[in-house]
Amino acid sequence: MHTNDYITICPVSGLEVLEKPEWLNKKIGNNYYLSFRKIGKNIVSAQNRGHMKDFQVQPYYKYLWDFIKDTGVEKPFIEMRDYTYLKGLPSVKELNKQRNILIEIKDSMAGLILYNTSFAVRTAVGVAFKMYKALGLETIICGNYDAAIQRAVKIFNTESIFPPDKEHKDTDDLKKFIITQHDINAFAEILGTIIWDEKEKKVMDNLTEFSRNNPLYQFIEIFNVI
Repeated sequence: MHTNDYITICPVSGLEVLEKPEWLNKKIGNNYYLSFRKIGKNIVSAQNRGHMKDFQVQPYYKYLWDFIKDTGVEKPFIEMRDYTYLKGLPSVKELNKQRNILIEIKDSMAGLILYNTSFAVRTAVGVAFKMYKALGLETIICGNYDAAIQRAVKIFNTESIFPPDKEHKDTDDLKKFIITQHDINAFAEILGTIIWDEKEKKVMDNLTEFSRNNPLYQFIEIFNVI
């Protein structure tokens, strides 16, 4: 271990967390940075930030494998990916690349856990996750870090410092929204302007006064990926 390496203890699982400065805030796109940390022997914690339209699959997985080699992460490993500081959605092209890579390396992985995701991300990856599970790769979406690390611990049957009656229970984020007729009319108008036979045409290009705070905005993001 190098003198600049930093070791802490995860307060949820009791496992050691290894942080190395050379694996923090690595730039892989115009506005996309990644940070990797090792939890226990075989969990990789990925905390990325930026805009997902700048996500590039090839350099991401190259850095991931280099990190695994450098820190001695044991295989099969679990990747826990935090979406707290990520905006937007990745391109369909990059999602397809990621799918191919995950299928290729699935025997080296025990699971992929996403957490702190937006509704749009959960919807976009939902279909792909069903396919990964059919191929034997455990894929899970959790609400937060506590739920994610505990799912990882359970996959490896590693003891957690939480007694069974104190474990964090992950629940769906059931928020209530008020959607007005004006919202519905604006949503319908945007969908009506889509040129469906032009693959390069993006739904987001049609947004004018449709606020990001509007509860229907997340559905617009999903259409943009589709």
